[in-house]
Amino acid sequence: MNTARMRENLLLTGSAVVSERINATLAPLLGRATAKKLPGRIAAAATEGRATYEELLTAAPELREAGVSAATVRGLLDPEDYLGAAPLLVDRALARYRRALSST
Repeated sequence: MNTARMRENLLLTGSAVVSERINATLAPLLGRATAKKLPGRIAAAATEGRATYEELLTAAPELREAGVSAATVRGLLDPEDYLGAAPLLVDRALARYRRALSST
C-alpha cells in the first residue's frame, strides 16, 4: 500500500471525502441546515479557484461566529483522522458473522 499516493488521491476530492464529518461536527454549532449547505457552497467556491477549500472554510463567517478555529477546520479536513461509519459497519459485520456461526 502506498499511503502517500492514497493521501494524494484523497486530496484530489477537494475535501469532499470528509463532508459527512464536517456536517456531523458542525450541525450542533450551526444548525443542521447550515451545516449541510456550507460544505457545498465552499466546494463550489474552491472549484472556481477563489481559494483552497480549507482557506474558504476557515474564513466562512458562520464558523468564525461559532468560534471554530483554523486548527479545528484543519483537523476536520484530515482524512487520516476520519473513519466515518467504518467502525460501526465492522461491528455489524462481525455480529452478523458470529450469529451465522452460532446458528450452524
